[in-house]
Amino acid sequence: MKNNYIKFPLILALFGVISTLLLAVVYQITAPIIERNANAAEYAALEELFDGDISTSTISFDGYDAITKIYEIRDGGTLTAYAYKAQGNGYQGGVNIYLVGISVGGDFVAFKALDLAGQTEGIGTRVGTAEFSDQFVDQPISTAITPLAGASRTSEGAITAITAAVSHFNNEIN
Repeated sequence: MKNNYIKFPLILALFGVISTLLLAVVYQITAPIIERNANAAEYAALEELFDGDISTSTISFDGYDAITKIYEIRDGGTLTAYAYKAQGNGYQGGVNIYLVGISVGGDFVAFKALDLAGQTEGIGTRVGTAEFSDQFVDQPISTAITPLAGASRTSEGAITAITAAVSHFNNEIN
C-alpha cells in the first residue's frame, strides 16, 4: 500500500512526459505542412494580382503593427512593386487580412481581401470587391480612400491596413 503512493504518481508523471514528447513530435512534423498550406492560398492570391517573381522581403516593418509580411515583386529581376500583407479590424472586432500592392513609383497597383471572417455577407464583404478597391487602385498612394456606406467598420479596418502599407512605403522605402 505504501509503495503505491510513490508508484502511481511516477507512472502518471511518466505518461505525462511521454504524451508531451509525442505532442512535440507531432507539432514538429505538422507545423511546416500547416504553414505551407496557409502560404499556398496567400501565394495564389499574389500570383493572381501580380506578374513576375514573388519573394518575401527582408525589409523590416517593426513599429508597423498592422503589417504582418512584405513581399517584393520582380519582373525579369527588376523590382516593380511591394505587396503588403496587412490587417485591420472589422465589424464586431474581427481581424481582416488584406494584400496591398504598391508600385516602386508610388501607385496602388493591387488590393485583395484575403480573409474577411465574421463580416456580414453582402455588407462588410463588399470591402473585398471592386466597389471598394476601384476608388484607389491605379491611383497614387496619396489618394483619399472613402469608407463604403453601410460597411464603415470593415472599410475603416481596410483603410487602417492600407494606411500602414502607405506609411511604411513612404517612411522606409521611398
